Formats: sequence, C-alpha cells, structure tokens
Amino acid sequence: MCLDRRTPMNTDTNNYARILVCDDEAHIRQIIGRKLLGFGFHVAEARNGQEALAMLDSGPQAGFRPDLVITDLQMPMITGLELCQVLRRRSDTAHVPCLMLTARGYILSPDDLVQTNIRQVISKPFGVRQLLDRVVAILLEKSSALIPPTLNSPGEAARGPLAA
Repeated sequence: MCLDRRTPMNTDTNNYARILVCDDEAHIRQIIGRKLLGFGFHVAEARNGQEALAMLDSGPQAGFRPDLVITDLQMPMITGLELCQVLRRRSDTAHVPCLMLTARGYILSPDDLVQTNIRQVISKPFGVRQLLDRVVAILLEKSSALIPPTLNSPGEAARGPLAA
C-alpha cells in the first residue's frame, strides 16, 4: 500500500487544504504531490480507490480528512468514479469535492456527475498549471482560507514556486 502522507515544504504548520491524490501511476502522483506541496498544501497519496478509502478508515493514515480529492478514473481495485460515489454516500466525506483525471476523449455522463462530487474533469495529458488553476477554483468554492496567499486566484499558479 502506498498511503504516503507528506507535509508542505514551505511551512511547518498551516491550515491550507489537505488534498488526497489517487492514481495508479506513481509518476503522476509524485508530480502532482510535489507541485501541491511546493505551494503549501498537505498531500496524501493512494494508488487506487481501495487504498484511498483505507486511508480514511484505518491504518497509519486513519482519520485523514481531505478538503479535495484528485483521482484518476481508470484504476485497479476501485475506480476513481467508484471512489467518488462512495465518498458522496459517506456522511463524513459527502461534502468533499473531487477533481477527476481521465484518458483523452473519455466523457463522464451527467448521471455520473450527479452521483458524485466531481467538480472538474481534466483529460490526460494535462499541464500542471491547468491542474493548479482547477484546484484553486474548486477550493475557492469552499473557503479562501484553504489556499496559500501565493495562489489566491486561478492563474496565480503560473507565477508560484515550481511553476512549469
């Protein structure tokens, strides 16, 4: 199991968003995680939906409560769509928005979106700036306090640390 949880590089303690990155491709998890950490977010990683749910329920990461879930659609064990459906049904995660990563050309149905908290869909391959802008937009719907000052609006990601 991956169940990797890291704290931001640029601060010891903060109240910025906790983001769960769930993807079966290690390099994608690592790139996304590194970028988010560089901006001050707290990041936890899982290799599939099953690990993500385990992170919420038991094991060394028990009790991790994300403010946002970034998940791949196509993964083994439990897909990203199934993960988002479970999160929506659970009382402790029903409010958590999701950002779905999909293969190019894959379109989620309106029913899929209604049954989940998927707020944004990004097709692979994607740019890091595009991803960070979407993360900021989703988190701004919840609270600006979850976002580091360097990312106070979409578009700021291009000027922040580790910008691609």
